[in-house]
Formats: sequence, structure tokens, C-alpha cells
Amino acid sequence: MKNFYLKRGTFAFLLLLVGFTSQSIAQDIRYIDVNPGIGTLNNAINGDTTSTGARVDSFNTVYRLKRVEDIYYISALISNIGYPLTVVAEEGDGPKPYLALKTDGTGSTAEYIFRPKGDLTLNGLHLTVMDDLGAVASRIIRASADDITLTVDDCWFDDAHQAAFRLDNSDNNLFLTNSVFSNIGNPADPDNGRGIDDRGNSIDTLVIEDCTFFNLTHSIFRDGGGHIKYCKVNNSNFVNVGRRGFGFGNIAGLDVTNNIFHNVGYIPQDSGSSQAVFELEAITQELLDLGFTQSINISNNSIFLDTTLFKDYLNDTVVATRLFDPIGQSLIDANTIEEFYFVNVNFEDPPSSVSIKNQIDYQMDETLLVENTPDWVLPAPPNTIYHLDVPFSFNYANSVAAFGATDGSQLGDRNWTASPSVGIADLKQNTKSMHIYPVPATSNVNVEFSIENKALVQVEVYNLSGMKVYTLINEMYPAGSHQVNCDFNGKLNAGIYLLRMKAGNNLDAAKLIVR
Repeated sequence: MKNFYLKRGTFAFLLLLVGFTSQSIAQDIRYIDVNPGIGTLNNAINGDTTSTGARVDSFNTVYRLKRVEDIYYISALISNIGYPLTVVAEEGDGPKPYLALKTDGTGSTAEYIFRPKGDLTLNGLHLTVMDDLGAVASRIIRASADDITLTVDDCWFDDAHQAAFRLDNSDNNLFLTNSVFSNIGNPADPDNGRGIDDRGNSIDTLVIEDCTFFNLTHSIFRDGGGHIKYCKVNNSNFVNVGRRGFGFGNIAGLDVTNNIFHNVGYIPQDSGSSQAVFELEAITQELLDLGFTQSINISNNSIFLDTTLFKDYLNDTVVATRLFDPIGQSLIDANTIEEFYFVNVNFEDPPSSVSIKNQIDYQMDETLLVENTPDWVLPAPPNTIYHLDVPFSFNYANSVAAFGATDGSQLGDRNWTASPSVGIADLKQNTKSMHIYPVPATSNVNVEFSIENKALVQVEVYNLSGMKVYTLINEMYPAGSHQVNCDFNGKLNAGIYLLRMKAGNNLDAAKLIVR
């Protein structure tokens, strides 16, 4: 039984999805416009009170920041206690409002930006805990109350030495969409650097969708105990993550679909280590008593680990990070049919591998001191602000990744796109128009398809490296349903292939297994 819990965060989450554009809703919103400067956001939130000390319409207030090349310096941590807090960028184009820490001459005045003790909604912001003197604090958000909802859309979280999110309390909901998380962790301290750290507290619902995480020294999600009722990870990129990927632990419902995992677990492990890209535990009696059963779906993901970065260190006791830990592997073997494309997705302009090679060498080479590990290698900022935009491109051109998702379209963060060179850019997706059998096939395969209008039908075969290796069909067909027997005897070796069908402006894909 899968349960998707939105609870009190539903209204805020839906509000973000519509972008505050509904006329009926907008009449109820009280906007507070805040200018850049030192402590201006702190003052706006703290000063929004009546003469009695009560807050002014907390449940309908939105603090709106300007899209200008200037900085919102946080002079003290912002903590909303018992009331919801919503901070958004003003509508339109332009840079994301930039939130950073301000020093008092001796050091940062805050350890993090937000410490919510009530629901928190953020939209369109750039947040970093690098202060104005270049020092980096530990966490960007530290949630410190039970049963609260954190909703983040279209934000960029950059530079923190421990975690982007730390959850101190239980039964929180966390919704992350259309956002980027980068440079989390100190390269000299690979035991820190987590996208999300639950500190052993139970989570109600965790959703990560259409996000990109890159340059994390330790893990994407660190579970220290407790349980998760439901987690969805969909259409996201995870690039350059040091120790492991997701420590899901004791979880009831899990869907991990349509993602790209590129050099996740790039620091090799001791052969006796249980660290893995995915770590799972069997459901506990506590969740069973609450009416849950365990449902795990890990499918249609691309995963690649460049072992050339650390091949010199591999031996009988040092091995590449495994895909599943032993318990997780037993659960997968017993309950789940997982599908992975083991390919190197050719990103257009990815982060340099120099940073992660430095970390590997300083971890594994006994002549090098770990504490001397160089920091992340980043492009120079384009202006006086640290970065106005992500300095990398995760667009790509791999055919298998471009058509490998459950809906026949691209894997990974769909804020980044597959290259038009493989035909995905302006094509209408129609994922139910083609059917193939038998699967597996030996020397021929039947291709059934339907088209609404007369069209040139092309069915091409790609290997998992994205190379076209054979054409099954290349003919004009009238409108209607068709069945074609295609003979490929001697043309395809045993293995897994991707079929791509293009018919006019329609595009479809299917997996072909040759035995």
C-alpha cells in the first residue's frame, strides 16, 4: 500500500505550482516587498507584528524579493515558530534573489539561513551559507519542529559544509522541485556533505522531482534511523556524489524512476563496507501496525561510475561502490524488478572531474593529507556576485537516456533537455502507439504500431551507448494499425537495445532484449 501524504503542506505546494497567478487566490495574499541589503529580510519578518506583539496575518503573507544583481544579507538566522513562512522571488526574468550570510567582523552572525519551526515555502531563490568573507557555514536550512512541511521550487542551494537540509524532528514533509543543489560538503571532510540529513528522525513524505544535485562529498540523502512512509525521486540528475547515494533505510513506499546517477559513490569503499548507491531495510513492525506494506519501485534509471578515476586503488580490499547494500539487494531480488541503463550520459558541459579526482587521491594516497584536499574547482563567477546561474549544462545527447523514461521521453532533470540531434526536441510524445513481441527475441521481432495519418515510419535500433546500430523499418504507411515482422538475424548481438519509432511528429520508444 503506497500512501502519498501532503497534509498541511498541500495548500502551499499547490500555490507554488500555479505560481500565485490565480486571481481568486491572489486577492487573499498579503505581499511584503523586501529590498536587498543587510538584514532587510530579517527586519521585514521580525517587524511584521502588531502593537500587541501578535503577527500580522501570518497564514496569508508572502515576503517577495527583487530580481536584481544585489545581495540579501542574512544578519541572524530566520526562525518561524508556529506559523508558516513563505519567501518568493518576484515574477519575471532576471537573477534569483541572492541570500547569503553577513559577518560582524569576527565571523558569520548566523550558522544557517532558515531554522523553521513551522511550515516553510521558498520559490525562485538562490541560497548559500558562504558569507561575505568567503567562510562557509554548516547548513542552509535546519528544520526543528515535528510535523512541518518544507516546500521548495525553482531554487538554487549552493555551498554548505554539512547539509542543504537537516531535519531535527519527526514526521516532516519535504517537497523539492525544479531546483539545483551544489557544492555541499567540504572536500577535506567526506564524512559530511549531504543533500538531506534526517538525523535519525522519521519522515512522512519526501519528494525530489526535476532537480539536479552535483558536487556532494558524502550522500544525497542520509538516513540515521527512524522510518519513511513514502519517497518519490523522479526525473532528476545526481552527479558527483562521494560516499553513497540514498540511505533510505526503513521505508514503506519508494518510487525511484527516470533519474540519472553519474559518478554517485565516486570514492571507492572498503570491501567489507555496506555503503552503496541505494541502501534499504525491510519494513518494521511499527509501520506494519500503521497499515503500511512495503512497495519498492526502482526502474528506468541510468547509472554510470567512472572507475578510471580510481582504478589504481582497486584491489582485494578496496572496491568500487556497489549499487545496493546487502539488505537492499535481498529486497530487490525478492520484490522488485529494477531496470538500469549502465551508460555514460554525455552531458554538454558537466562539472570538472578534477575536484572528485582530488578527493579520491587525498582519501586513498597515504602520502597525501586529507585535510589538505583542494576545494571544489568552479568556474570564475561572471560578476561580483558568487554566481547568478548554474555554471554548468546538463543537456545531453544520449539516445538511450533521451528515450529511456517510463513515458518514453528523457531521463533526468527535465529542466535540462536531450539534444535535438536525437529527435526529442519538438516531437509529440506518444508512448502507447508501439508494441513489440516476443521479448526476449532471438532472430526476429514483431512490431505493432498505430498512426493517425499517412506517414514515413522509421524504427531504429540503438545500443546502450546511444549509437544507432540497425534500422528495422523505413517505409511509408497509411493511417491505421499495422504489424510488421522484422528479421534481424545475425545483425544484433545478444543484449539490451532501445527501439525508437518516429512517425511524422510522433515519437515512441521500446526496449528490445536479444537472446
